Amino acid sequence: MYNKINIEGAVLVSVSFTGCGGSMVLSDGSIMVDDVAIDTQGYTKKALQWFPTNALAFKDKYTKRVRRYLENIGIKTPLGIVVGEHALPEVESFIESAKSAFMEEVDEVCANYDLIIDRHAREAVAKNGSEKIGKIINAVKLTRQQFRDTFKVVSMPPVSLSTSSDEEAEEIRAMLSDNALKALVEDANHLFKKSYRGRESVTKAATAATFELQEKFYNLSFSDPNLSVVAEQFADLLDGVSIDEQSGQTFHAMYRFVKELSEETSLLDLMKGVTSDDSEEDTESTQDTDVTSLSSEGDNSDVVSTVSNADISTDEEAETSEESDTSTQVEVEQESEDTVQTHTEDEVPEVMPQRISGFGNF
Repeated sequence: MYNKINIEGAVLVSVSFTGCGGSMVLSDGSIMVDDVAIDTQGYTKKALQWFPTNALAFKDKYTKRVRRYLENIGIKTPLGIVVGEHALPEVESFIESAKSAFMEEVDEVCANYDLIIDRHAREAVAKNGSEKIGKIINAVKLTRQQFRDTFKVVSMPPVSLSTSSDEEAEEIRAMLSDNALKALVEDANHLFKKSYRGRESVTKAATAATFELQEKFYNLSFSDPNLSVVAEQFADLLDGVSIDEQSGQTFHAMYRFVKELSEETSLLDLMKGVTSDDSEEDTESTQDTDVTSLSSEGDNSDVVSTVSNADISTDEEAETSEESDTSTQVEVEQESEDTVQTHTEDEVPEVMPQRISGFGNF
């Protein structure tokens, strides 16, 4: 016996959509059709697609839909997707809705089962140039009811994460926090590069995506209380903002915040309650000092007029050239402040979760 330590607020969820793949590997020998042996030579040990794959595409559609949803509100781990306990009612409702829609499509396919099989068999005969393949398809196909019974939605009841030691509990919490941080930075970086960088406005779709990112920060805040601080700042930023094209002051505020979220170091600062205002003030102060120092050596307007004056001596032209280079350097430095910096993915360290053992519920 051991004391079970639960990871508060975190639950593991899993759901999968399964069903017939419509294929069968034929064995050596013959298939009996109306008491007549159909030689399977040429088809043996091959996967015969007796039901068309395009009619089964809905399976992947629902699997991907649910996976995208869970990954948006939860955290991917080696165990599966972990969501906040507060989100369970919404998760269960979404899964039930997806399950109902999935089974409706199953019923629709089953209602046209025989027609689909007949059309598929005719197309196979035309493609292969042999009546044999059509007879084999009709010989190996499942009955309509057998076919329908293969389709299921398997949903595991939500399981609280637990372990037997404080050390393992800390490892789990660190894994959840690291994975959440990585996912949020990746999403913010993708949004910034696609919809903000180099622009003076954002589209309606980009604004909607920004709201979705804010919602994800809220959903993943169960993994780290400090993410709640960022989620609240994000909510304050978007308070009163409509899901429409944005420009001007609203755009620049959104631009600045999303850019901070797209870089791990600045996001960590936000989580600690440190804003970029202080560092920017220091930078501006340094720049003012540099400009003042340069101005004390000579007025830039005089430099320009001196350069254009052909009567100035060679020594004066050299001195003026140096000052002009200094002025140009200042201008370049100032322009670089207004340029959006490009950050590659290499700057964001990849966080790889470690294998965790000792869960009480697994």
